[in-house]
Amino acid sequence: MSTSETESRPKEIAAAKRLGGARVLIEQWRQLVGPNERTLVACSGGSDSCGVAIALASALGEPGGDRLVIAHIQHDLRNADETEADEANVRELARLLGTRFAAESVTVGGTRGEEDARTVRYQALMRLADRNACQAIATGHHADDQAETVMMRLIRGAGARGLGGMRASRTLDNGCRLIRPALEVTRQQLQEVCQSIGWDWREDPTNASTNRLRSALRLGVMQELEQLAPGVVERLGRTALMMANLDQLVNQIAREHLGEGQTNWTRDQLRAENPAVIGTAIRNATGNIGLDERGWKHIETIVRAINDRSTQPRTFQLAGAFSIRVTANQVEVVNNQK
Repeated sequence: MSTSETESRPKEIAAAKRLGGARVLIEQWRQLVGPNERTLVACSGGSDSCGVAIALASALGEPGGDRLVIAHIQHDLRNADETEADEANVRELARLLGTRFAAESVTVGGTRGEEDARTVRYQALMRLADRNACQAIATGHHADDQAETVMMRLIRGAGARGLGGMRASRTLDNGCRLIRPALEVTRQQLQEVCQSIGWDWREDPTNASTNRLRSALRLGVMQELEQLAPGVVERLGRTALMMANLDQLVNQIAREHLGEGQTNWTRDQLRAENPAVIGTAIRNATGNIGLDERGWKHIETIVRAINDRSTQPRTFQLAGAFSIRVTANQVEVVNNQK
């Protein structure tokens, strides 16, 4: 990059906020964080997270100021040359945007599952957020990711909670908020944000593999659906929002009718409720195990047992962590770890 190119960049960055996708992203970010809060932007070097970083920096003027920290987690799932090039790319982006840069290397290990690898990365991001006094961690999840998530959960038979997709905000273990300001912005719009300042993002070669369900959907089914019904990504996003609202309503009914934090009920008390409310009460009573292990396919059998007319005592296990005991007149959730 020449000196003249470097000098022209600030104007281009400031102009990026006028793009439609950037405007939506910035508005959502401002709704999710306080006016004086600092955001750690998790940036892999791909177009999604780079687009988020550029859009947020464009909203703050030049340089990016003290409200943004661009963070990169280097892991061992790819070869060292590629991961070092990714980090160098993100470091240069932070310099260009005039923001702080933070990085950490983690060991994920080739035998660990995708969920475990994600956990290790989020733990590292929380540490970086603590060190840099950030109240929020922003990721690059976007509308296409949300549509793929809804489709994946539809395939496995999820209920309202699963079909609600990724939430725009949730609180992490360290009290920091994980935010997804780009959920209403498409992958193409984030690439346009990068292109508006001439930024060359990094491509992860594993994204081209169809060995994982998400990639297979992205490269096959989702493209076919878009051809058959243009705008399917936006519509799946609306479905996710409606399902998330429905799940919130069912949770509210479960708390009001069946008690918050309660772990035992009479069967008649539960039978008076809709099966979705019963399942939610059971799930809420087992809140410290993974969502997948409390999915509807596991809960449905328990709900059916509660509603049937058998008086035989039965015990159901959830991930070995909890036992749900259904007797003639009572239902009790027992924490096996206590």
